[in-house]
This record gives sequence, C-alpha cells and structure tokens, in this order.
Amino acid sequence: MKSIILAIDGMTCSACSNGLEKYLNKQNGIFEANVNLVMANATITYDEQILNQEKIEKYNEESKKDENLIKDINYFYMFFHNKDFFHQ
Repeated sequence: MKSIILAIDGMTCSACSNGLEKYLNKQNGIFEANVNLVMANATITYDEQILNQEKIEKYNEESKKDENLIKDINYFYMFFHNKDFFHQ
C-alpha cells in the first residue's frame, strides 16, 4: 500500500471535487481517495502492485472525459447554484 498527493487543477466547486473523489474511489487498485477543493489536491492510497503514479494521473485525465461524471457534476452544480431551482 502506498499514498501520494497529486495536485489537481480545474476544480471550481464542491461538485467537481466530490465527483472526482467518487470516480477515483471506483477505480481498481485505489483503496481510498480524498479530494480537497481548497488545497486543489487529492490524497490517494493505492496498491502499488496494480497502479503507479502515472496510471493514477491518467485516471484524473480520464475523469474529465467521463460523460456520466460530467452529467452528475453539472446536475449538482445546477442544484446548488440555481436559486430558482428551490422555488419550483
């Protein structure tokens, strides 16, 4: 078991960090991923026999292209940032 801290760019709200955290935690070989929006990083504990830093960084890049993750993030963003949503 090994842990790393990766810098994560492009997160603008908690929906982004929560979505990325969920995505990372579903990947084979990752025991635990904690994404911190304010610090713009992710602390990841993983099985070094299955993964390495390069593969984990690839997961981060792939998450930006995952259509289901993007839909979830967009939904949560609209839910939390659209005031009219609560008055419907």
